[in-house]
Amino acid sequence: MDILNMYNQKIVLPGPSSRKRLLDKSLLDVQKLNTTTHKEKGTDYITEYVQKEENKLLQTANYYNANKGNFDDVSQGTDAIQNIQNEETMNIYKTYQFVYHTKPNLVVTSKRDQIVSMIETNSVVVIQGPTGCGKTTQVPQFILDSCYKKKLHCNIIVTQPRRIAAISIAKRVSKERDWPVGTLVGYQVGLINHTSRDTRLTYCTTGVLLHKLINSKNMLEYTHVILDEVHERDQDMDFLLLVVRKLLHTNSRSVKVILMSATFEVEKFAKYFSSPVGNKLVPAPIIDIPKKTLFNVGIYYLCQMTVLGPIPEINATKPNITKKMIDFCVNLIKILDDVDMKADDANYDPETNVYERHVILVFLPGINEIEEMNNLLSLPKHEQAKWDIVILHSSITNEEQQRIFQKPPHGYRRIILSTNIAESSVTVPDVKYVIDFCLIRQLVTDPQTNFQCLELKWASKVNCEQRAGRTGRVMDGRVYRLVPRAFYESILPQEVSPEILRSPLENVILKSKLLDMGEPKAILALSLDPPNLGNLERTILLLKEAGALLNKGSEIQPLDGELTDLGRVMANLPLDIHLSKLIMLGHVFSVLKDTIIIAASLSVKDMFSNPFQQKMLAYNIRLSWAANSCSDCVAFMNVYKVWITEKANRRLNNDIEEKAWALRNFVQIRVLREVKAMVTELTNRLEKLGIQESAGVNKVVWKEDERPFVLKIAIAGAFYPNYFVRSIPISENQFSEHAGVKLLGGLDPSKTVYLQGWPMRQPGLLYARRFQDIFKEHLTTSIGKINVSFDNSSRVYIQFSKEISEKEYNYTSRKICPSVYKAVRMRQCNIPIEIPILTESIAIQRADEMNLNRKSFFLTPENIIKDKIKSELPSLRVTRIPLTIQNVKNPGRFWVQMRNPITRERLKKIESTIEKMKDQFKTFKVAPETGTLVIAPYEENNFKKYFRAIVKGHRSLIPEILVQVFFMDYGYSSECRLCDLKYLECNNDISNIPALAFECKLAKIRPSIAHSFNDDWSQAAFDLFWTLINKSGLLFGEIYSIVNSVVTIELIHKNGEEEININHSLIEKRLAIKKEEDYFSRFNHNLRLQQSELSDEQCYHYEMLQYNQDYMPDIYPDPPADIECNTTVTLRGPFSPLEIELSHLIMAGRDKNVKIAPSSVNSVLLDTELEDSSVRLLVAGSVSQNISGHHLTLYNTTLMPRLPGLTALIILIFTPYMELRRNNFGSYYIGALCGLGFDPLTKKSIFPEHDLELHFDAEITIDDLQFINRLRHWMNIGMQVSYQFESRNNMEEVIICQNRIKDALLKLIDKERKIRTIEFINNFDKWGLYNENLLLHPNKPSMITNSIYKLHNALELEDENELQEITEHVKKLRILATEDPKKPENTNILCKLCNLTLTDIFDLRSHLYTMRHRQNEEILGIKL
Repeated sequence: MDILNMYNQKIVLPGPSSRKRLLDKSLLDVQKLNTTTHKEKGTDYITEYVQKEENKLLQTANYYNANKGNFDDVSQGTDAIQNIQNEETMNIYKTYQFVYHTKPNLVVTSKRDQIVSMIETNSVVVIQGPTGCGKTTQVPQFILDSCYKKKLHCNIIVTQPRRIAAISIAKRVSKERDWPVGTLVGYQVGLINHTSRDTRLTYCTTGVLLHKLINSKNMLEYTHVILDEVHERDQDMDFLLLVVRKLLHTNSRSVKVILMSATFEVEKFAKYFSSPVGNKLVPAPIIDIPKKTLFNVGIYYLCQMTVLGPIPEINATKPNITKKMIDFCVNLIKILDDVDMKADDANYDPETNVYERHVILVFLPGINEIEEMNNLLSLPKHEQAKWDIVILHSSITNEEQQRIFQKPPHGYRRIILSTNIAESSVTVPDVKYVIDFCLIRQLVTDPQTNFQCLELKWASKVNCEQRAGRTGRVMDGRVYRLVPRAFYESILPQEVSPEILRSPLENVILKSKLLDMGEPKAILALSLDPPNLGNLERTILLLKEAGALLNKGSEIQPLDGELTDLGRVMANLPLDIHLSKLIMLGHVFSVLKDTIIIAASLSVKDMFSNPFQQKMLAYNIRLSWAANSCSDCVAFMNVYKVWITEKANRRLNNDIEEKAWALRNFVQIRVLREVKAMVTELTNRLEKLGIQESAGVNKVVWKEDERPFVLKIAIAGAFYPNYFVRSIPISENQFSEHAGVKLLGGLDPSKTVYLQGWPMRQPGLLYARRFQDIFKEHLTTSIGKINVSFDNSSRVYIQFSKEISEKEYNYTSRKICPSVYKAVRMRQCNIPIEIPILTESIAIQRADEMNLNRKSFFLTPENIIKDKIKSELPSLRVTRIPLTIQNVKNPGRFWVQMRNPITRERLKKIESTIEKMKDQFKTFKVAPETGTLVIAPYEENNFKKYFRAIVKGHRSLIPEILVQVFFMDYGYSSECRLCDLKYLECNNDISNIPALAFECKLAKIRPSIAHSFNDDWSQAAFDLFWTLINKSGLLFGEIYSIVNSVVTIELIHKNGEEEININHSLIEKRLAIKKEEDYFSRFNHNLRLQQSELSDEQCYHYEMLQYNQDYMPDIYPDPPADIECNTTVTLRGPFSPLEIELSHLIMAGRDKNVKIAPSSVNSVLLDTELEDSSVRLLVAGSVSQNISGHHLTLYNTTLMPRLPGLTALIILIFTPYMELRRNNFGSYYIGALCGLGFDPLTKKSIFPEHDLELHFDAEITIDDLQFINRLRHWMNIGMQVSYQFESRNNMEEVIICQNRIKDALLKLIDKERKIRTIEFINNFDKWGLYNENLLLHPNKPSMITNSIYKLHNALELEDENELQEITEHVKKLRILATEDPKKPENTNILCKLCNLTLTDIFDLRSHLYTMRHRQNEEILGIKL
C-alpha cells in the first residue's frame, strides 16, 4: 500500500447524509492541542529571572569560597592538561622574538601597568578609551608580554564587529612584532582561518567567537577573552555578552574577560558584569584612558547662527529635514568660504589667486536627503563657488567612495555629503568642518505587522560625538550642529537603542536554542537590555512560520518551540533565516549550487553599481543581466557565474581587466569577491552538516528551460509569505485594456507613454523636438523613432516606434516595447521633464506661421517611399488567404507570401531585374540610413543571391562595417558587409513593388508552460508546427485580425478534402493553450465580422489602420531658443496605463500601498497580458515599511511565470497549514485560508497578521492535494539533516528523495487546469469554518517526526446538482449583460431559467430585471 495515498477513503465521496463517522479519531485527538497561556507583557518577565540569577551567583560564590580546599583537590585532575598547555606555551615563547618597543605616542601606553595589574586581579575589566588611543592593538600585547615574562600559559582572543577590522588589526600587530600572520598572531573571519597551533593572539569577528562558544559551551580554550567595540550594540554583540557572562559564572571562572569601548558611558557594562563580593554584587572595575587632543575643535549650535538668517524650526516629535533647513545649510557652506579666506592660517596662492579651502563633511540621514542637497549645491548659480561634491553612502560604488581619498581639482573645495557611514566605517581625510543635521535612519520593526522600516530619528549624543571626532585630527576644526544647544542637551538621547530592542530576534533565538541552557525567554531575560516579550513572541511565530521551530507535541508554545533540522542549519549559517531556507530548498529541489550563490549575493551589499548620475544606464544593464527571468536573484546569479567563467577562461587576467569588465557591466568587483568568499564559506559549512551537491548516475538533472523555473519555485518557498499579486479585481480585467487605450487617445499602450501638466493652449508641436531630445538622451540605447502628439488636453503622448529586436521579442516581458519600460523608469529616477516655452500668444502666432496644423508639413520623400513598399495586407472583406510560409521563427512568429499569380509575377520581375542589373547597381561608401531600400546578398550553403532588403542598422567591426538588413520579400533578417550592398534607385521599376512577405502569428493561443517554463514556444511545439506545414498539401490562413501589419490567423493545412487546423493541433498536443486576443486584435476582428455593414470608404479607412504606423513622421521643427522663452513647464510622468498596482496577500499588508524598490529589475512592472485573468505572483526577498505604516517597498523581487493555478500551487506547497474553502454548493474548491493555523479551544488565529486568503484562479482538485502532500512529505525527508549527517554514505537516499520531489512537482505543473472565476464566500477568513466531519485527514503512516511541512487535510465535496448548474448559468448571463452589444456573437441568447431566447444584449439587460425572471430566481433560492 502506498503510504502517500493521502486519504483513507476513496476519492468518490458519499453524499451529505452519510457523513456520520470520523475518519481517524486518533489523529483528531492529536489535533486537540493544549494551549499555554501567558500573562506577562513588555519587560515584566525580567525581574524574576534577574533576581534568580543574582541569588544563584551569590550562593555559588559563597559555596565556592566555603569549599575552596575541596575544589583544589578536584582541580588536581586537570593538572596534566594544564602542564601540557604550559609546556607548549613555553616552547612557543622560546621560538619567537619577544623584544618589543612600546609606542610612547599612544595614550594607552601610559596606562600599561595599571591595565595589566587590574586584569590579573579581576575576573572582568572594562577599558574605556577614545578612538585612536591604541587599546585594540596594544592591550592584547600588554597581556601577552606579561604572561611571557611570568612564564604563564596564555591564549587571547579579541573580537571585532567587522571582518575587515579583524584582518587589518591582526596584520598590523604582526607587523609591529615582526611575527608572520598565522604564527603567534592570527585572525579568523568566517571560515577564513589564519591561525596555527602557535597562535596565542587571535583577532576574530564577533560571530566567530559566538559560534565557538555556543558549540563548546565553555571558554576554557582561552585565558583571556577581549570584547572590543562593545558599544556597537548589534544583536551578535549583545548575545555574546550574555553567553560570556553566563559561562563566566558557571564553568569558565578562570577566564579573564576584558570589555573595551570608545564611549564614555561604560558603567552599564561594568554593572552587567558585576562580581560577588561578600553578600553583594560589585561592578567590574573601569580603566579610563583620557583623550589626547592636539588640535582645538569648536562646536556651534543653531541658536548661535542667527547671523545667517532666520533659524529654521526644529520639531522634537517629528524629526525631518525641511527645505528651509537645506537652504540654511547651503548658506552656511557659503559663509565657510569667507571664514577660510579670513583665517590666520589661510593658505593663499598668489599665482592663481586661490585660497586653499578644506573639506566640509555634511552628515545627512539618507540617500534622499543627499540627493536633494546635491541638486541644490549643483545649481548653475553656485558654479562660481567651485565646489567638488562627493557622495558617501552604502549604495554607491567602491570607485565612487574612493573619490574621497583623491584631491579635489585645484581651486575647488571638497564637500562630502554622507550618511553615518562616515562616523566610523570610513576615515575621511582633511576634514576641517563638520555640519551635522543630528539625524539618523534606524531600522525598526512595526510591532503590529512585523514589517521593518527605516525610521528617521534624532541621532544620539554618542553618534554626534563620533561625527565631531571626524575633525580636529590634522588641524583645528569646527562642528556645526543644526539644532539648538538646549534641544541637543535635553532631547537627543544619550545613545542609540540597541538592535536587540528594535529588530526581529530570529538568529538570537536560534542561537539560544543551540546553546541549550533554558528556554529563549529565560536566556534573553539576562541580556544587557532584555527584549520586549511581545517582540520575543512575534519572533517565535516567525520562526515557526519559516520551519525553524515547531510546537512540542500537542502543546502550543507561544514563547518556545522545538528546534527542527532546518532551524539547526539556520543557526549554523551566517545568514538571514530565509536565505538559509533558500539553500535547503535548493538542496531538496536539486539546485543547491545556484541557491548558495543567490543566498551569498543577498547577504552582502548589492553587487550592481548604481552610479549617482547614471541610474538609467545602470537599470538597462541590470535588465540585461536578468535575461528575461524577471528576477533580481537570477540576475545576481548570472553576474557571478559569468564572472567566474571569464576568470576561468583567462579572459580576465589581472585587476585592470577585471575593473574594466566591471565598469562596462555596472558591477562591483569588490562585492563579487565578497560573494565568492561567502559561497566558499557556505559550501564548507554545509558539507560539515552533510549537505552537498548530489552526484551519481541517477541524480536529478533539470532541462535547460526547467532549471530557472525550479529555481523560482525554491525562491518562492524560501520567502513565504512575501507574496504579492495584481491589486485590480479580476472582474475589471476585461475593461482595463480598453480603458488603457482610451487613456492614450486610441494609441497602442504597448508602445506609448503619456505626460501630464501641459498648458492646453500652447501649440505642442512647436516644442515636440524638445520632448524627443529628452527621451533620446535618457533612454540611452537606439530607440528608433519617437512620435510626440497632443490632443488639446493637458496630456502629451510619446509613442515609440522601434521594431523590437529578435532578442527583445523573445523576452516575455518585452511584448511591450522596451522603451516604454525605460520611459517609466525615467519617472522613478526623478529625471525632470522641463520644457522652456514662449508666451501663449507668441507661440500660437509662430505655429500658424510654420503651418504646424497642416499634415503636408510632415510629408517627406522617405515617408512616401516607405508607404509604397509596405506589404499589401488582406482587406477587411477577405476571410481566407492561400499562402506559402517563407521563414519560421516559432509558431508565434512567421513570414508568409500570398500564393497567387500576382505574387509570382512580382517575384519573377524582381529576380529578373536584379539579375540583369547586378553589375550596374552602385555600391555604398558610407553606411546607409535606417529604412533605406537596398539590394543585399543572402548566403546559404555557399550560394550567394541578391534580393531586395531594407536597412535596419549597422555596426563597425574594424576594418569592416556590417549592415543589418531585412529581406522584405521573404521575411529573413541578415547581416552583410557594406561593400556587398547595392544601391537601389527610387525610380527603378522594382523599387515601387510592395513587400511580398508579411508577418503572421497563430490566433488565440500561446505557449503551454507545461513544455516551456519561460513562456516561449518549446522545441516540441516548433517540431510539430514544422512537420504540419511541410506535409504535402496546401496552406491557408483564416484571418482573425490584422494589427500593426501582423496577420493573426488560424493556419489550415488542406490535402484534398482533409483539413487540419494547426492551432487546434498544438492545443490538442498540449503544446499550446487558449488565450484571449488583445484589445486591438479583438477590435479588428469585430470590424471584419461587421464588414458587410461598412461602406467601401469606411473599409479603406480601417484597412489603413491595419498597417504598422512606424513609417509615420517624427520630424518636427526646431523649437524656440531658450533665450526666447520666458518660462519653463515641468511635466509629470512618464506614465503607462499598463503599470501594475500590487497588493500583499497577508492580512497585515492588504491595505497598504506597495511599490518595488527602484534598484529591482521589476521596478517597472507592466501587464503584458491584460486579457489574462490568471493571478500572477511576485515574490519579495525582503519588505520594508515607511514610517507612517501606509507604504511597503519590495526588494530583491522575483516574478513567477504566468500559469493558471501556479500561485495557488506555490502557496499550498509552502504554507505551514491551510484550510480549504469550497463554493456555496460545496461542489468544488474555491480557495484556502493559509497560515500557522488556529487554537482549537478558542478558534482564534495563532498568527493573524500573517494569515493569507488564497482564492483559486484555476481548478484545484483532490488529486492535486494528493500530489502536494507527496511533495511536502519528500521535502520533509530531504530536510532531515541530522538523519543525513549520521549516515555519511546516504547520497543514494538523497537522490531518491530528490527524484520523488521532481516527479511530484512536474505532475502538478504539467496538468492542464480549467480557469475559474474567483469566488467569495462568507467568513472566508475564519479558521475552523467547517465541521470536523467534513475533513479528510492524511493517513497516519505518512507523517514523520519533526515535519516542517505537515500534510494538508482535504475537504469533502458534494456532487454537482441541477440547482448549481442553473445558478452558474444565471451568473454568466449577468456577466454577458455587461459586454459590448455590437459584438455579432452576442445574439440569440438563451435564458435557461425562463426557457426564453433573447435577441441581443439590450434584450437580455431588460429581461434580467423583469418580474418573471426575478420571481424564478426567488423560487429557486438563487442569490448572487
